[in-house]
Amino acid sequence: MRKKILYAFAVNIFVMFLMAVMFTTSEKTDDYVMKLILSGAMSGTPDAHLLYVNFFLGKTLEILTKFVPQVSWMEVSQIGTVFLSLTIFTIFMQDEEKPAQSWAAILPVIIFFGYEGYMKITFTKTAGIAMGVGMLLLCYAFLQKKTWKCYETVCGALLFLLGTMFRSKMLNAAILIFGGILLIHYFPEFWRNKGKARWKLILRPVLGAVLLFVLAKSVSSTGLFAYKLDKNWAAYKEYNKYK
Repeated sequence: MRKKILYAFAVNIFVMFLMAVMFTTSEKTDDYVMKLILSGAMSGTPDAHLLYVNFFLGKTLEILTKFVPQVSWMEVSQIGTVFLSLTIFTIFMQDEEKPAQSWAAILPVIIFFGYEGYMKITFTKTAGIAMGVGMLLLCYAFLQKKTWKCYETVCGALLFLLGTMFRSKMLNAAILIFGGILLIHYFPEFWRNKGKARWKLILRPVLGAVLLFVLAKSVSSTGLFAYKLDKNWAAYKEYNKYK
């Protein structure tokens, strides 16, 4: 595992460095506005109300901005999340028995999504990459019949939740995709089995998917509730919903 971590870290550092040397970054208007809010350029003081980003993630970035205002913490958090996601993806995709084949699959993925995540920075892409890698790990963990993959489950759930905090509106679509993958995989076996055997077959993945959805929805709802505690931001949110 140590070798996998070192290789993954080194390769992803190289890819990120390569992108920085070869291309220039760009960002969307929404991301630029959120950076202005966080920096305090719009209100005179760093603010955690980052419009689309979960309030608690925004609060963390606000605290960091107050301590080190010279750093663009919104951008750092996005690049860091993409780097973490692609590094974890690289770790778990490596196959020591078939290294050439595994790296042939890994490199195009981290180069493509590295370009999109590092150079074409948007909070939506950051959320999508984190949630996508999280779902991939969770699918792998849930589809194991004999053993429970603890590391994959924990890493997948944390990445999925982190992605949700960047863009909570992607949650419903992500859960539908995740549930659809599990349904397609388990339905034939569920149909073939009889009685208790069929229910035991789907118990773990169904419980896992439900718990993940409830946890992610709770994090999202709590963040939205925090906006309602501020009258000005609550009014803006209401206006933004109907404009």
